[in-house]
Amino acid sequence: MFSLFLSLFTVQHLNAFLHQGKRLNYLTNRINTILPNFEVPTITTTTVHYSSRNEIFFEDFDSSDEIPNGWDPAGLILVDPGYGLNGTNALCFVTFPAFGFDLAAATSPSIANIPQGASLEFYYRIMDGDNDTYTAEIGALTFAVRIDNQPLMVINNTNHHTIDYTPIVVSLNNYANRSIEIQFLMSDAVHGYIVEVDNFRVFTSSSAVSIAGIIIDSITEEGLEGALVSLNSTENHLDCTTDATGAFILNNVLTNTTYTLTVSKDGYDNYVNNSLVVGDNDLIIPTISLQSNVSVNDNPTQPFARYLGANYPNPFNPSTTISFTNIQDGQITIEIFNIQGQKVQTLVNDFYKAGQYQVTWHGTDVQNHNVGSGVYFYQMKSDSFTQTRKMILMK
Repeated sequence: MFSLFLSLFTVQHLNAFLHQGKRLNYLTNRINTILPNFEVPTITTTTVHYSSRNEIFFEDFDSSDEIPNGWDPAGLILVDPGYGLNGTNALCFVTFPAFGFDLAAATSPSIANIPQGASLEFYYRIMDGDNDTYTAEIGALTFAVRIDNQPLMVINNTNHHTIDYTPIVVSLNNYANRSIEIQFLMSDAVHGYIVEVDNFRVFTSSSAVSIAGIIIDSITEEGLEGALVSLNSTENHLDCTTDATGAFILNNVLTNTTYTLTVSKDGYDNYVNNSLVVGDNDLIIPTISLQSNVSVNDNPTQPFARYLGANYPNPFNPSTTISFTNIQDGQITIEIFNIQGQKVQTLVNDFYKAGQYQVTWHGTDVQNHNVGSGVYFYQMKSDSFTQTRKMILMK
């Protein structure tokens, strides 16, 4: 008898809570089904991976009138057909404080491997439960979005206005390389509200660009023809070979995407950068120098030119490597000078056999003190040969 009274009483108050017509019948029947034996349903959480290049996860709630599998509802949560964005379905949150339902929440499936540059987007609207419109003034409402139970954003409807469908975009950069669950939470202790959420998506705003660069020999500084340049990410794989000048162009490179850049060529050590992220304006890759891995003993008849190579990197902080070649056995000195011409450090002062060599300067003077930022010159001398180059220490 009490159950019958409660059911009749519920329908009576829902008639005041919702407007007449198709939607009244639908929501009244759905909520009356829930109220007598209300329990939060147990749903197995699923893991969602990338579905396309830009869109990581998307739900428009249009597949049926039921809450999609993987979503975990708590409170009066249902799918409202015909009242979503552009007349489609929407996820509907209802508060009914008169019967103790002042909290409604829904948690998304687990979304895996959030990339750098990802964002959350959804549309929402807030309506008055008394007349089911979004034109009247209504009471205060807190509508929150959380990630793993930590607040991401809160919409405090302190101006008491109903809100028609409004897009929200929130950065997820703080959650890069993680798996997350996103929760919508509506709290209302004194009134009655309907809040609808539609077109929920997690996405990256990548765009496709072309990037260019040049690969050179670290000793001769000449372009290397036939070097293989590869870009790899979770979304795509790109590669090309350098032309006769050492230049390359890679097309369809996604911005705001982390790549591994690899450059390889027979007779040279591989170059690898595991964290290359291309921005919309980063269309030129800095020049990449490859170091020969062919020693003098591997090819004793190899002709050498006495040569002082460019330091790498340049500008640098805190250290840089200088390569040099000796045409024949002999004494070699390499010294560092500041812009006033004062000697700062002697890097090399020794007898060297014919061959290719490298030496590293760690930005210190003869007393092993760190020197300041600025322009420096390094000079190689051997017999009658002298060559000077410029480098920049930038702290």
